[in-house]
Amino acid sequence: MSDSDPPPPISGLDETIAALDATVDAGELRLDGLSRVEPAAVSGDTAERHALDALARLTEQRTAPPVTLGATLGEGGMGVVRLGVQPEMGRTVAVKTVRDGVALSRRATLAMLHEAWITGALEHPDIVPVYTVSVDADGRPVIVMKRVEGTPWSELTSDPDAVRARFEADDVIEWHLRTLLRVCHALEYAHARGFVHRDVKPSNVMVGRFGEVYLMDWGIAVALEDDDSGRFPLARDALQLAGTPGYMAPEMLGGAWARPPTPQTDVYLLGATLYDILVGRPPHRGTTLTEVVQATVVSEPAVPDTVPPDLADLVRAAMKRRPKDRLPDVATFARGVEQHLRRRGAARLADEAEARRGRLEGSLAAEPDRGEVYDLLGACRFGFEQALAAWPDHPAARRGLDAAHLAVARFELARGDAAAASALLQNVAAPPGDLARAVEEALARAEAQRERLAALEKALDPASGQSAIRWYLLVPILVGVLGPFVEMYLDAQPGGGATHARNISRMGSLLAVTGAATWWLYRRGVQSFHARGLAAAGVGVFTALLVISLLGARFGLDPVETQALYLPVGLVAVGLFAFLARVRLWPAVLAWCLAIAAVAYERTLLLPAVAWCNLTLGLNVWFVGRRLALEARRRRSRSG
Repeated sequence: MSDSDPPPPISGLDETIAALDATVDAGELRLDGLSRVEPAAVSGDTAERHALDALARLTEQRTAPPVTLGATLGEGGMGVVRLGVQPEMGRTVAVKTVRDGVALSRRATLAMLHEAWITGALEHPDIVPVYTVSVDADGRPVIVMKRVEGTPWSELTSDPDAVRARFEADDVIEWHLRTLLRVCHALEYAHARGFVHRDVKPSNVMVGRFGEVYLMDWGIAVALEDDDSGRFPLARDALQLAGTPGYMAPEMLGGAWARPPTPQTDVYLLGATLYDILVGRPPHRGTTLTEVVQATVVSEPAVPDTVPPDLADLVRAAMKRRPKDRLPDVATFARGVEQHLRRRGAARLADEAEARRGRLEGSLAAEPDRGEVYDLLGACRFGFEQALAAWPDHPAARRGLDAAHLAVARFELARGDAAAASALLQNVAAPPGDLARAVEEALARAEAQRERLAALEKALDPASGQSAIRWYLLVPILVGVLGPFVEMYLDAQPGGGATHARNISRMGSLLAVTGAATWWLYRRGVQSFHARGLAAAGVGVFTALLVISLLGARFGLDPVETQALYLPVGLVAVGLFAFLARVRLWPAVLAWCLAIAAVAYERTLLLPAVAWCNLTLGLNVWFVGRRLALEARRRRSRSG
């Protein structure tokens, strides 16, 4: 029967049952998955005879190291394992020999030696080392191997309390799965060396007191390739019924289903072992041997809903009826177990993070301190992110992480920090529309408020636009300083002297120049309170002086007396500006007061006094602006 052919119908079981009856006593065969069916016979080819002859010659040529036998550790169908001591090594060993009462036969000898030769060829931490193989004086095989102190895994699969107590395992299923991975490693190595175990089950795994794991009982293992030594039974000849009925794959039944075992056979047995771990019994059950064989042929064990879905799928993928439909190798099966362990750890992390999220929600309801909120958020976010790192598609972890961010985003929005709420929403793939809109609206309001505050801060900053202000003052001050000297020159000319027309012309010119400078200042975008106040003061002062000049002409005042009125008007303007803008213009105010006093004492000092006042004012404003600009740069440097 080829691998691509469908299995025979269930009704064709007679041949297999008949072969089974001829091989074992069905009445004595236990149906709980612990009894193994041995192959009906060992083929007697020339290579096997060569292997036995070579062993006999080797034994004759040396003296077997003495081993002192002690208590019996266990018995099988043909063999017995006793405690032994190697005096020359000073170590305790296990010694396997033919059981008393079993007739010495070529079959018994070869069966024991095959197991020893195969086990000895596999040097792996999870396979028991064989130290030596020989025969005793009666020609019986003597196999000396490492003594394994431990407990059969099958006893631990049914006793979770023992697993917790002896191995400090909080998650018993996880402990069993990691033990199964050790079995996978041993099988993967064996397959790489060309051997198939054929009897993987919990009772054939020994767990040591320190967590050591050994895949035992290679008694029906076969080799995939012939090395011409005759030491190993070959898979191509292994067509008889063999294995443990509760676990065996359909091709192990013999008869109509017989086909040579392959690594996929051990993959099937791994799936059956995983089923036993998860469900608590072997996958093939029945009250009669026929029912067990029927379950084996169907190979569709019912997996309870309590089993995690990915592990249930792994069992089904490993236990397909046809080898070609199963997982391709042990490594693929092991990756499935490892993936579940990662997801299992991720689920545990997500559960712990969910508990922290509950504490976060409770804290938010009690109006907590902001630092406390972010401590709790950081704790639960760390757990969810760790879970997602191990299992990127974990739905509960993603939902929990989003819920934590949304809860704190609402908290920040309620306390008026729209920027913090927006930053938190960036971590949520699809935030609720109403919350997103509320955050956007709050951000818009906050941005408008920031713009208003920035404009107000700029307007109140005395250093704002100082460079433009200094240029703004240059022309009026130059005119105000040089103008009086021009007036003095004109007065000294024949027929010269102050006139109302010249007063009006000079004040009108200064007003025009100041107005043009003010327009330039606004075009530069200088909108600080001080700049606007200075511009308004400049335009206002020169407007007032022009009005005084016009009124002096209208009411026939002396032109020089009209000019004398300019000084108190200027003093009032400078004083008010200094007081309202809180700018230190006391040097200019002092100069103005001295100028008024000088003019009151000596009328001819009027024009020099006006020039002096304008020069002092200009220098005072320039130095104040310089100082404010330096202070502004220092503030920006500290804040940067």
